Amino acid sequence: MSQCSKPACSASGGVVLGYDYAARVVILEDPPEGMVSPHVYVFCVDHADRLTLPHGWTLDDKRTLPVLFADEASMTSSSLHDDLSESGSQVFFGTSV
Repeated sequence: MSQCSKPACSASGGVVLGYDYAARVVILEDPPEGMVSPHVYVFCVDHADRLTLPHGWTLDDKRTLPVLFADEASMTSSSLHDDLSESGSQVFFGTSV
């Protein structure tokens, strides 16, 4: 996992941030296993918790709470990408120029 995308923050990233511009929704989710695309926003938990939404937008927080003991069945959950591919929605993950 990479570092937090916030300038001058050296904390490890623990949250992936995305935007659904059509629905005016900010989406937070747990990072995927393995490497994270350089085109997504990665925040540390502290910055994700202090996120300020644009006026008129809503937050869809899909993060799971940390589990001390979990079985394999509970470790498999659908991700944001799976949910959106089924619904046909388009979500932007990354930065704009």
